[in-house]
Amino acid sequence: MTPTERRSQRASSARRSARRTQRPGTILAAPRARAPSPGAPSRATAYSSETGRTYHLDRLIGKGGFGEIYLATPEHIGSLPARVCVKISHQMTGWLREAYFAQLLYREPRALRVYDRFVTAEGPVMRYCLAMEYAEHGDLAAWLAEQGGQPE
Repeated sequence: MTPTERRSQRASSARRSARRTQRPGTILAAPRARAPSPGAPSRATAYSSETGRTYHLDRLIGKGGFGEIYLATPEHIGSLPARVCVKISHQMTGWLREAYFAQLLYREPRALRVYDRFVTAEGPVMRYCLAMEYAEHGDLAAWLAEQGGQPE
């Protein structure tokens, strides 16, 4: 087999693999959400079986070893803000730890609020989700660099 044939075979294999791989957030179909009207673009959603809320994942704002974070819009806002973050993790231990500490810090005014925690499954693939307050000024390091230290 020539080097050109090997490259072509590897590229073909990579294309087949890419077709089998799902994009981040696309496996989170909302089973109770209304069907989109014809011609309307479909958006990825995350459905919480805990609260019955559906979150429309508007755009990816972060990705790393923990998973992905999306800027999202809750379908029925109610007591939620118009924009929230949905953190989708692939690991249960980190998700449990974050959900636990969010519950402990719920009354702390300086901590980000966690509004919802839920698990979604598609076949054997589990996604652990947290719907939380959107920190519009970025992460803590960026905010401290801009604002400086704050008194207690």
